[in-house]
This record gives sequence, structure tokens and C-alpha cells, in this order.
Amino acid sequence: MMRRLAAVLFALSTLASAPAQERFTGIEFEKGSGIAMKVTSHYDDIPPSGMLPIRIEVANRSASPRRWDVLVMQSTPMQGASSRLLASVEVPARSERSFELLAPLLTQGEAYRYSTVSVSISGYGVRNPIASINGNSSGRPSAYTGVSKTLYADVWEHVRDRLQKKSLNLNGSSLDLLWLPDDWRALAGFDKIVLTADDWLALAAEQRSALSNWLILGGDLYLVGDPAISGLPAAGRNGVGRVIYWPASGDLIALLSDVIEKGFASPSPMAGYSWSWKLVQLVGRPVPPFIALIAFIILFAVIVGPVNFLLFAPAGHRHRLFWTTPLISLSASILLILLIILSEGFGGKGKYVTATMSLPSRNQTVIWQEQVSRTGVLAGQAFPVIPGSTLSSLPLSDASLGRRGERGKTFSLSGMTWSGDWFQSRRTQAQRIEAIAPSRERVEIRGDEHAPQALSTFGQPLNNFFYFDNKGSVWFAAQLKPGKPRTLAPSSMEKFAAWKKINSMEAAGGVIKEVMKTFEIDPPNDKFFAAMESAPLPTLSSLKWTQAGGVVFGEVLRP
Repeated sequence: MMRRLAAVLFALSTLASAPAQERFTGIEFEKGSGIAMKVTSHYDDIPPSGMLPIRIEVANRSASPRRWDVLVMQSTPMQGASSRLLASVEVPARSERSFELLAPLLTQGEAYRYSTVSVSISGYGVRNPIASINGNSSGRPSAYTGVSKTLYADVWEHVRDRLQKKSLNLNGSSLDLLWLPDDWRALAGFDKIVLTADDWLALAAEQRSALSNWLILGGDLYLVGDPAISGLPAAGRNGVGRVIYWPASGDLIALLSDVIEKGFASPSPMAGYSWSWKLVQLVGRPVPPFIALIAFIILFAVIVGPVNFLLFAPAGHRHRLFWTTPLISLSASILLILLIILSEGFGGKGKYVTATMSLPSRNQTVIWQEQVSRTGVLAGQAFPVIPGSTLSSLPLSDASLGRRGERGKTFSLSGMTWSGDWFQSRRTQAQRIEAIAPSRERVEIRGDEHAPQALSTFGQPLNNFFYFDNKGSVWFAAQLKPGKPRTLAPSSMEKFAAWKKINSMEAAGGVIKEVMKTFEIDPPNDKFFAAMESAPLPTLSSLKWTQAGGVVFGEVLRP
């Protein structure tokens, strides 16, 4: 009786602690098991990309330690694809534990978003193992927006009503500070986040770090309050993201409505990922060996028919057909497999484009990598997770068919291993990786304003190096070698524009082009751009990768 009471009290207490989150209801345990479990999403709607943070709280009042396997699955009817997280949780006897999981999400389209995330529990005492939540944003959903719980009740429904009058739909979630993740990957699906100045100051250091990393990757953070208050981030560009302040006395409903409405007018960088994308064209699509297949079918028909009847099983020996026909079919199957292997081979090849942003003031490097592979026969599909990164499949649109090619695919994450259909045999597929890593690589500017010198600590030469000084002047060096100062020559915006046009970054996709465009515009000065060769962020080891373009840009330091 006491065990049951403790389990009920645990469930009620955890329910009361997070009223703004989306709870997975329906998971039940056998009476007398002494187990209570609560599964909660940190957000009240499913983001259109990135990763979904999920908290599992378990009270084990039994006399033995217990373990449960967890499967988190997202399915999207429009794409016909799914993503999966496989994990396990263990709780000692007569103990309570809380677990934070990050479930990968599919990248959904801009026009219609509907998906289901389900959680399945298997293990001791489970009676009803499955619970799910739904996300539904029909019509034209906005960029996914997070609003602090402090502001949510006062602005959200009013903004939604304003947008609906213009046939636009608000998409996003309230944010409870107690549940705000401390991992930037859990924020990757947000385009905008709105907090008060007091919210920011109340955050733990880990939460601020996660928000800062989300910012430099391109997020827009809106803070309501006085930017002069100590402890708040500086307004303006931060990486390729922005910090924007709104006055506490302002009309927040009008401000937020205006920002979200303007977002509908901006073209989505995801629109460029199609079969006409330059990088896809460089890699190509697997082409079936039609002539060889036709010849094979004709040869098989001749052998299994006339040759079989006249030579292998002539009149008076028709009983041989019972073993000659299966033998011919088996031989044909083996030959067909060999034909497929010979046409595409084992493993495969791919091309990638990288954009590297140097932030020496933070001792960080940010890398965006877009890649396209063309595979032959694959012996394995699993590969390790890159620490501190997100991986997204880029469904290539086919204008002739009016759809994207993800149907039937499953993308899985288990521990530190990706598996599933990221790479399939005899396919052309695309992915994007975003990673943040600590780094001491940087460019230092020395000397006076009339003859600046640049010193690079990058491990590779920087080619076609352009530097924009604090007065807006442009400087150039054909190459910066690691550790060797180089005096820069005067240049111009026209030469920089010409370099961009002929630079191999023409193979870059929508996200990298948008990132470069954003950093080129703001900040206007004390920054650099250059071409740089770099090794790919690793994925499937059986593929041979070659770089189709690489650019590095970022802040400069003045020692």
C-alpha cells in the first residue's frame, strides 16, 4: 500500500512541476510493481527540425534495481519517413532518477508540418508501453518561435489571431526556464526565441551557454528589457545570429507579429536542395545498366527456355527440369548480383562543401558541412556521432514528381552511433552537419592601418584572403601560410565580389550560402573571408569523399 501511495505522490508531484510542457500520457505499470514513470517533452509542440529534449522521471519503489529500454520514434505522414532514438534507463532499488534524452527530428517542409512522436517503454512491470504526442501546423506555418513563459500568456494568442487574419499560422512553443535545455542541439529547431531580461539573468550558466551556441549558429534572440543592465549579452550580431532588444514598455504583440510576418517573405534556404543543386550534379545519380540488363534478360530467357528444353532436359529426360530450372535461376541470380556490384562497386563516393566560422573571442569554431554521396553496394550503414553536432537528412526535391525522396526511410540514433537509411546502397543522398568545437585557430591583424599584417594559426593555408578593416577598407593576400605573417595589399569590394562569383562555393547549398551572406552583411568590419581546404567531418567510412568547396570566415584579433 505504501509503495502505491509513494508512486502516486511521485506522479502528482512531477505533473505539478511542469504545467507548460507536453506530457506523454498513457504509459502504465502493473499494480503492485512499485514503479511510477513520467515522460515529458520540454516543448508544447514538436519543432520542425533539430532534436527534441525529453525528460523521463522514474520512481522505483521495488526491492530490486530495474532497467527499461526506451524507443522514441517520430513519423511524418507527408514525408513517409521516421526517426528513432534507442536508449535505456536504469534505477536502483527504492530510488528516484531523472533522465534527459535528445531525440533526433526529421527536417519538415515549409508548407505543412504534421508529425507524431511516440515513446515506447519495455521492461519490468510495464502494462501499457506506448504514449505519443502530435504536432500539427497546417497551411503556412511560421518559423518555429519560442516565447518565455513569463510573456507567453500575454502575447501568444493575440499574435496567433493577428496572423490567422492574414491566413498565416503561428508555430512554436512556450519556454519554461526550469526546463530550458543546457544543450544547444535541443534548441536547433528554433528560429527565434523571446525572453525577458530577468529571464536571461535567472538562467543557469549551462543554459546561457546553450543559448549562446544556438545564437552563433543563426538564431535570433529577442530580449525584453534594458540592454544597459549588467550581465546581459550585447545587442547586435553574434556569430551569424542576432541579439535584439525590445523595450519593456513597447507593444510586444505588435513587435512579435511584425517580426514573424516579415519572416514569411524571406525565401527558405531549404528550397535549394533539389536534384538541380550543383553539388548533386557533380556527384550524379546511379544509372541502371539498361543495355546490360536487357541483354541479361534475353540471355536468361533463351537459356531457361529453348536451351533448357533442347539441351539440358531433352525429350525423354524432362524430369531434369526439376533441378535444371532452379539451378539456372540460382545462377542467374548470382550473375545479376555480380552485375550490380560491377556497375556501381562497393562503398561509394561523395562530395562535400564546408563553411568554417572562426570566433576567437569565444575560442570556438563553427562548421557547416553539406554533402552528397553516390553509393554502390554497402556492407554497413552505421557510423559514429560527431560530438557536439547535429546531422540532418536533406530530402532532395524532384520537380517532375512534386515530392521529396524520403519515403520509407528510417534514421536511427543509439548511444553515439547513427544507423538506418542515412546511406542506402545504390542511392544518391544528401545530408547537412552542423558542429561547434573548441578551437585556438584564429587570424591576428598586426601593424598600422596603412600596411596591416595578417597572421594565421589555422592548420591549412588560407587562399585568396580578404580582410575588412574597422574603417571599411578591403585588403588582400593571395595566401596566408600557418604561422607566417603576411603584409596585405589594398583591394576592393569589386574584387571580393568577383572572387565570390568564381569561387568553388557555387556548389554550396542554401544554408551555407545564407550563412555566408549573413556574415558578409553584418558585422561590416574587422572580419575576413578566405578559401580553405579541409578534411570532411566524418560519416560513413566506406565512402571516398572529395571537397567541392571550402570557405573560412570570422572575426579577427588584434593582439
